[in-house]
Amino acid sequence: MARTPSLKAPGVFERRGTAWQVRILRRDAAGVQHRINRTFPFVLDVPAAHPHSRTSRFHEAQAFASAERASLRLERRALPDATDNQTLGQWLDRYEREETPKKKTADREASTLERLRALAPALLARPASTLRPKDFVGTEANSLETIMDANHYAPATIRRYLNTLGHVFTVARSRWGYEGNHPLRGVEKPSAHDERDRLISVDEWKAIEGAWGDTEPATVAALRWLRWTAARRGEAVALDWSDLDWSTSPPTAHLKNTKARHDAPAQSRHVPLWAEAVAALRPLRGKAWPTEGPVFGGLKPDSLTRAWARACYRAKVEGARVHDLRHTRITELAPALPLQVLARITGHREPATLMRYYNPTGKDAAAAGRAFTAYTEKQQAAKKKTSGRKDREPAKGRDTEAAANG
Repeated sequence: MARTPSLKAPGVFERRGTAWQVRILRRDAAGVQHRINRTFPFVLDVPAAHPHSRTSRFHEAQAFASAERASLRLERRALPDATDNQTLGQWLDRYEREETPKKKTADREASTLERLRALAPALLARPASTLRPKDFVGTEANSLETIMDANHYAPATIRRYLNTLGHVFTVARSRWGYEGNHPLRGVEKPSAHDERDRLISVDEWKAIEGAWGDTEPATVAALRWLRWTAARRGEAVALDWSDLDWSTSPPTAHLKNTKARHDAPAQSRHVPLWAEAVAALRPLRGKAWPTEGPVFGGLKPDSLTRAWARACYRAKVEGARVHDLRHTRITELAPALPLQVLARITGHREPATLMRYYNPTGKDAAAAGRAFTAYTEKQQAAKKKTSGRKDREPAKGRDTEAAANG
């Protein structure tokens, strides 16, 4: 195999045999530091004259590096293009323009960014490259964690805000050419032990059913539907009549807006509609089941939460959230369904996450104990019966042999 010729130029480096990378770090005449980073991928197994060959792409990278150095000498590069010198607030603005709209949770993230601007204006006014871990976490008086804690934010919320800022730095490094410090990588964030084991008891549900008051029928139907399907609040408000399949027994719902990990493609799943779930939809039916349009009339998620809180207050049910309906139904389904089937129905990718939603009571544990005792007793009886049969078979064989010998 022919040896690859050595190609060198100032500021141009070969990256793992797949691309040329231009990296320039220098100050202009005004003392402003500029960091330039651009990649030129190439294909190895093509002739040198090919436009994407290693040699051709090298000459492109070399020409780009020369032009960039010349522009710095002539001071034609504007300060806002130097990512290192931008403030964290400028980064948040750019992140909100370019990255936030791509997400299913765009509205929630936009609200998070707005709250960050209100909470820590001094932090956001500083150049991003000067920020260190102590500016975000720890007990320093001006750290973001201290500020949020003083404003009575829960640890889970503080952790979520820090994760959002961490992703801003990650995007700056991977897409904006920033090569500086990532102050939130590897730091210990506040522990958020927010797992819930709250279930809605039969008596509590009966009390809530009697306390809807003047709640809109579509809202009541949505909350009842959540109770019997283990769906998420966002999945209910996004449900369309065209997502329901009445040809199966029981009917099924195709949930297209299932929660997915960040930057992962949207997931979907089918859930069975047991009799109680169908009954929840019946007040919205009319003369026949609709075939298109929002099932619950375009409800907003917050409207469901407020209606639930009002009903719980009237029913004197304390400490219950809408999401506890999901915990309750999953706990009911878990003993009857195999783990892989239950995970598909509930939309959980990780068994560990699914198990957080299974919250058996003492009665459930006792029932499991009785079932296991019955199983072991049945196994022992079967084993004893088999053992007795084997003990009788040799004797029968000897009697037959003696009769044959006469």
